[in-house]
Formats: sequence, C-alpha cells, structure tokens
Amino acid sequence: ATTIRYTVPSRGRMTIEIYDARGAHVATLVNEDKDAGAYTSPWDGTGASGARVGSGVYFARMTHPSGTKSYKMMLLK
Repeated sequence: ATTIRYTVPSRGRMTIEIYDARGAHVATLVNEDKDAGAYTSPWDGTGASGARVGSGVYFARMTHPSGTKSYKMMLLK
C-alpha cells in the first residue's frame, strides 16, 4: 500500500487514475471537485474490481484543469 500526496492549486475537478506499464487502466482513486489545498489518497494495490494487482511498475496520473502530471510507482509484494 502507498499514500499519494498531492496539492490542488485551485478549485476544480481532480482525478487520480492508476495505470499499469502497458497503459491499461487499473483503478480510479479520486474523481471529484476539490478546493485548493493539500490532500492524500491511499492505494492498497487493488484494481477497479477489488482484486489485488501483481507486482510491477504502475503510474499515477493526476488531472486537474491546471494540467496533468504522471508519477511512476513500483509495487512489490
């Protein structure tokens, strides 16, 4: 499990999605309007179906009206 820390620069729709190394969507952690500020979002290594995903490289893609950023993560079991 990990905790993703992020800062929202201004009020707007924030999404955080997890993708595997092939680019396949794994899970959506956040999809809601957020006020400006600092937040955290936990990811316990499960996919959208609730099943645990395998060890490997994953990417967290954060999207806000101000821009999109991606972060590489390594999941080890």
